[in-house]
Amino acid sequence: MSTDPPAWWTVDLAGHMERVLTDAWPAETGGLVIQAPGRGPSLWTPGGVAAPRWFAADPDEVVQFALTARREGIRVLATFHSHPDGRRWLSERDRPMLWWAEWHVLGVPGEGAWRFLHWRRGFRRESNR
Repeated sequence: MSTDPPAWWTVDLAGHMERVLTDAWPAETGGLVIQAPGRGPSLWTPGGVAAPRWFAADPDEVVQFALTARREGIRVLATFHSHPDGRRWLSERDRPMLWWAEWHVLGVPGEGAWRFLHWRRGFRRESNR
């Protein structure tokens, strides 16, 4: 199995995700990696509530995003979330995030930086950035 991240994964995107995860520390956070027509990948992070071992997106924001995405042709490339406690696997509660997109990115702290684990429905890939 390859350890390469998906083709759309960039250093800039990893840096942005690292800032989002660090800003939420010590709580979990999450969101979507999206791509608007004619643009590169970016992050969408909904409001909601969070604790060190869970987060819940505001359902109204999620519905509004879904409607906007459909209307504007925004693609959801991946879901993402963090495990600030370092767990390197998806829980049963995490797995439904894979329904949103082909990929999921899990951020876990390690060795002074975030490590990103990439799941592609049925596969897992890992990168340092």
